[in-house]
Amino acid sequence: MNMENKFKLDTYTFKKVMQDKNIPPGAKLVLYNLISRLGGKNYSFPSQERIAKDIGLSARQVRNHLVALRRRGLITWKRGAFNPKTKGKLNSNQYDLSELLEQKLT
Repeated sequence: MNMENKFKLDTYTFKKVMQDKNIPPGAKLVLYNLISRLGGKNYSFPSQERIAKDIGLSARQVRNHLVALRRRGLITWKRGAFNPKTKGKLNSNQYDLSELLEQKLT
């Protein structure tokens, strides 16, 4: 598969998720924030407070939306994950979007 087809497939998957009326708008904002932080990997490490500040929601609303995204099978996370960028400092969560990225193949 060439990169052009892969990009189109990724765009299709993204549009499909964003047009899903069963996903609340706030959850879509949270998901978009996580996607914007991937940096070529399947995971990112933002704090819930950072996400909340970025998109204008409370940290509690972000947590609720993260749970909704996990229930839909779009994300998973690990608590206390190791972030290589912080040289050993543990983060509260590592958000893994592998499930969402793999959906493009189905």
